[in-house]
Amino acid sequence: MTDIKIKDMSVEELVDVIVTKNGYSKIGIERIFELEFGILDKWITGEEDITCVSLTLLRILATCPWLVKVAEDGYSKCIGNSILQEALKVKNEKNCE
Repeated sequence: MTDIKIKDMSVEELVDVIVTKNGYSKIGIERIFELEFGILDKWITGEEDITCVSLTLLRILATCPWLVKVAEDGYSKCIGNSILQEALKVKNEKNCE
């Protein structure tokens, strides 16, 4: 995929990024976020209009794919902090090279 900004992506592209980065199926993402079964496909095909809030959720998940793991673990603050700390550690190690 080219270097396209998240805000310029279609719903289909956003869902693809979320699924690809996390290794979950669309159904898995729907389950984790307690979305209506099949809603991602309905948004992609235009069968159902996507709300601004739902579009924002997709953009946030495409930008911060680790939030899927946080949600899967019951929105654990501990898990979220751990993931962020690991990400910062990796970033700092790369800056020191």
